[in-house]
Amino acid sequence: VGFVPASGSKVVYPSETTAFFLSAIGPGGATSATVTVTVMPLSAPPAITSFVAAKSTIVLGDSTPLSWVVIGKVNSVTLTGYGIPAGKFFQASDSYVVSPTLGSTMYTLTAFGPNGSAHASTTVTTTSVAGMPTINAVTTIFSGVTAVVTSTVAPGQIVTLWGNLCNDQPASTQWIPLQTTVANCSVQFTDAQGIATVGNLYYVSAEQINVQVPDSLTTGVTYKMAVTINGLSSAPITLTTVGTNPNYVQQVVDLATFLKPVHNSDGTIVTSANPAVGGETILVFLTGLGKGTQVAININGTPALVYYAGPQGDYPGLDQINVQVPPNIQYATEFSITATAVDGTQKTDILSVEPVLQ
Repeated sequence: VGFVPASGSKVVYPSETTAFFLSAIGPGGATSATVTVTVMPLSAPPAITSFVAAKSTIVLGDSTPLSWVVIGKVNSVTLTGYGIPAGKFFQASDSYVVSPTLGSTMYTLTAFGPNGSAHASTTVTTTSVAGMPTINAVTTIFSGVTAVVTSTVAPGQIVTLWGNLCNDQPASTQWIPLQTTVANCSVQFTDAQGIATVGNLYYVSAEQINVQVPDSLTTGVTYKMAVTINGLSSAPITLTTVGTNPNYVQQVVDLATFLKPVHNSDGTIVTSANPAVGGETILVFLTGLGKGTQVAININGTPALVYYAGPQGDYPGLDQINVQVPPNIQYATEFSITATAVDGTQKTDILSVEPVLQ
């Protein structure tokens, strides 16, 4: 504290209980006195004394209650994890039944009080049963020789699932109108609130499924995709939705992959033997364009006139671009297609067109 006047006062701000010593020293000697200031702590934050799952391991399709006890001053208690409704509040001592998907799922309990918060986590492991399908990969479609593994899709896009899927069901192709369940097999897309939407099925077999991502999904959201066969669901694959994710119909020429456009005049495929010419309108087919997406195309660096870019109309998930080859093009070697979605998502694809345009 330091030196102080003989008669006076001094303000102190101790952070803990402290003894202060006052000493007065004069010509005839010294005297002293002691005073103790006791510092009382603020009210403590809430404490979670227990947070457990009744069963830490369950079989897929089963459920288990989570229970907890919170002591102290509590304003609110929240629980997060798969299947927990967003914005739901709980009591200080409460329980909630969960049915997590395959694998290990962590649940986190948070207790908020006037003087702080407390957190605790517990994990529930879900195991599989015989006959449960398995997704090994999700790929794009229309991408030439080798499909591209993807974790990003646009609402309405067609993708291919690979793995041990619909048991030994025979291949089954559905024509318009498409079905959401074929041979007791379906594909669900589930959001963080546990709301599932089923996709349209183009092709179903034991090892492959072609499915249209529901066009009602919200962009910028992560979904869990799972295959269900005879009531058994696969471990989910995580997919993130974006405004546009175009994937074009391509063809293989001498082991090289090229864009596969079509003559607008007669519907035949553009090839080196049946080339497009400057000023002609050709059709480009794709999937994953997205709603309201704007398209800009350069052919050999020259801007091309785009008449239409949107749904093809006959097949769900199939998109179409009508573009005029610039009149001065003699021999085209490159398409640069930039798609800009309404949410600002943008994707540019550089696609070889040699030798299909002359």
